[in-house]
Amino acid sequence: MSTTNESTTINVSLPTPMRSYLESRVKADGFGSISDLIRALIRDDQKRQAQEELERRLLSSLDSGEATPMTAKDWDDIKATVKTKIAQRAKKNK
Repeated sequence: MSTTNESTTINVSLPTPMRSYLESRVKADGFGSISDLIRALIRDDQKRQAQEELERRLLSSLDSGEATPMTAKDWDDIKATVKTKIAQRAKKNK
């Protein structure tokens, strides 16, 4: 999902009934404009896609084999990996 506030314009051709539908949704749902509605619909779709990806990953994890207990070494490895990634990002952002 984009976190930038930059805007760009696109033009979309719609049949009259679809335009009427959007206008009625704007009024009924309290949006300021059709653009506001479209942005909300896109955000909802992005959230839905992210949820589906999370579910795919969770199901894949469940199918990956039997779980094993985490050891102190496992946690140390995770911490080391995170510290390395943080250092790489900090270096990259300088």
